[in-house]
Amino acid sequence: MRLEGANVRSLSWEEIDPSTLAGAGEIVTQVRVWHRPWFLSVLFFLCLISLGAVTFFNRRVVDYGVATSYLDSFSRELGTLEGLESSLQLDLILQERMGFQEWEHQIRRADPAVAFSIGNEWTAVRRAALIPEVNGEGLRATDKAVKSGLKRLQLGERQTAQALGSLIIGSGILIVISLILAIGAIRRGGTTLVVQSLGSQEYGGSLKDISARTPFDSETITKAVNNIPAAFVEFESDGRILRWNHQMRVMTGISAEKAVGKNIISVLSWGETTEVAMSTIRRVFSGERIESLEWTMPHSLGEDLCLTAVISPVVDSEGSVRSAAAVVRDITSEKFSRELMVANDIARLAIIKALPDTLLRFDSKLNLTEIHDNSQILPGKAADYRGAAWKEKLGADLTDRVLQGAKEARLTQRPIAFDFLGEVGGQEVALGFRFAVAGPTDLLAVVRDLGDRARVREAENRSEARFRSLIEGSADAIVMVSRDGLILYASPAVKSALGLDPVAVVGQNWIALVHKDDRMGAEREWEEILGSRDHEPFNVQIVSATGPRTAEISVRNLLTDPGVEAVIFNIRDVSERRRLESELTERLAELEEKNAILREAAQRDPLTGSYNYQALQGYLEAICEYAEDGGSFSAVLIDIDGFKEYNAQYGFAAGDELIVQLAGIVEGACREDDIFGRSGAEEFLVILPEADARAAELVVCRIEDRFADLTEQKVGLTSGVVTIDSEKVRPLEVFERLMAKVEENSLYRAA
Repeated sequence: MRLEGANVRSLSWEEIDPSTLAGAGEIVTQVRVWHRPWFLSVLFFLCLISLGAVTFFNRRVVDYGVATSYLDSFSRELGTLEGLESSLQLDLILQERMGFQEWEHQIRRADPAVAFSIGNEWTAVRRAALIPEVNGEGLRATDKAVKSGLKRLQLGERQTAQALGSLIIGSGILIVISLILAIGAIRRGGTTLVVQSLGSQEYGGSLKDISARTPFDSETITKAVNNIPAAFVEFESDGRILRWNHQMRVMTGISAEKAVGKNIISVLSWGETTEVAMSTIRRVFSGERIESLEWTMPHSLGEDLCLTAVISPVVDSEGSVRSAAAVVRDITSEKFSRELMVANDIARLAIIKALPDTLLRFDSKLNLTEIHDNSQILPGKAADYRGAAWKEKLGADLTDRVLQGAKEARLTQRPIAFDFLGEVGGQEVALGFRFAVAGPTDLLAVVRDLGDRARVREAENRSEARFRSLIEGSADAIVMVSRDGLILYASPAVKSALGLDPVAVVGQNWIALVHKDDRMGAEREWEEILGSRDHEPFNVQIVSATGPRTAEISVRNLLTDPGVEAVIFNIRDVSERRRLESELTERLAELEEKNAILREAAQRDPLTGSYNYQALQGYLEAICEYAEDGGSFSAVLIDIDGFKEYNAQYGFAAGDELIVQLAGIVEGACREDDIFGRSGAEEFLVILPEADARAAELVVCRIEDRFADLTEQKVGLTSGVVTIDSEKVRPLEVFERLMAKVEENSLYRAA
């Protein structure tokens, strides 16, 4: 729709570089500018969209950068992992000391496809480690996926950064155009301004139609150029400066008032490169674009600036070069950084050469990558030792010591030192080695010629050899463990005592060798060991190839000892002793059970199963002591009248049956705490704690009534009751009183 009365100007869109449109889908061929408020609103809205797009692409660049950094770290860790033994690889993978999980979220934000590909391969590696098995093919596939993903992320980061740069420049130019059009709309002027993106790769090589038909237009263009975020200067063919924006003032310290109208060669201090500068200006005004011109100029504050400029011709509507525009950038910091890096490299080499010792650098696979043999201790040429060749050149003994020292340094992440006395390349040498970790994968070794210390060290080595022979000859297993729980050394006795390979266990966590049922207890013991120098011996189950073994571990914490820095385990296989102890315990329990049965049988009457006279006497002694201390009890003695005649008439079997039935009646009549037993051939004694005479008489009545119903008056019972209350009395005296009561009651019944 067209508004009536609008002041309309047409801008050919083909004059604007498409790269400043920030990825627009198509190029609009014509833009109409109305001097109406709503058009200004549209421009403002477009500016907001541009700023939003800049924010989005900036975030993408950050995501790509973070993901690339994490993936690069993971790639280096994989390189380190491949150079280790399989047992150490499994330990690192399963205990998650390294892995893809902690970085997967950041990588997924940058590129989900890369995260998915690497995640699948790493999951296969971790799944195989649970078997346990090192999936070498999976590690190689993971490394391949990581390298492929790293290239993809780096490519995405570069493309996004390029798009962001073009978008920033396009947004800046859009803002400049908006300001010019807005000012022109307000003043109803007729300014035409199209500014190319000076940083775009698609830039055609010149600026078109920066012109002013009125003084107001010139002022407007000057203000617009002044707001460009880059340092911008425009000059004529004779070098006279036309425009000098605010960023140029910030960079050089020279204001526009001092620069405009002056010669650009003198203002920008191109004096030392006058010929080059003049040649550059001639080339620009012939229509050529100069990608880079670098020079040094003094700042107004006294410091030197290193500057670079991209100079482009400015053509008018007729295609003639009217002036030149230069975008200037301060590269002082970049140049200083480059010079500093070079200086650091030179200083590093100077320091290395100044060292009296030999310096060696190993990579993750222990290949020798850097050699500085300052002390001339390596026979032959240094180049002959590079890569893996050093293992053959140094000989088997020294190679083994170097490999062991390198492994300990990587495991402990601490410097490891050792001395070597022996032969290298046919020469007797005395060398001191000190290993230290250098970065995520490399190791540095400083090698010193010990010279006169050789004899002393040889004596020490002999002493160490004697000590080692004692350890290796010991029947007990000796194990050295680091603060992290990793096994640093295992004596040969580990094989015979525990059934484990002493070489294979080095580098493993000692708790991983403990049976799963004892691991929680082993972890508690380890925490206590780290907190004290001495610790009580403890037992754990050790998993071996022949099955679980019981090990007794004596501990000495020497972590603070500079010569040891480890916890010493003295391990003894006590499986056989524990088995014998277990068998002995079982046999003792069986004997105790049998003895209890025998003791119980010795206290029981074989016919009735109730207590016999000996047991009753013991209980009676105890109850008498209780009465002496203030307690009370009653005792009842029950006798069968005419039992001998009953046996004679019905037989001994019937008599025994009668005795058994009476025992059951007495047991049923007693209370829960009462004690009864057979005290004679036809006599039963009942002890009733805390019972008075009346309670005892009730028990007697129940017994007599039930017995009378049983025998139908064929035989009878005679009983006697004695009550003792807080009285000192002997068991024999109690029996005598009971017998007297029974005899008295028997005479009474007979009368």
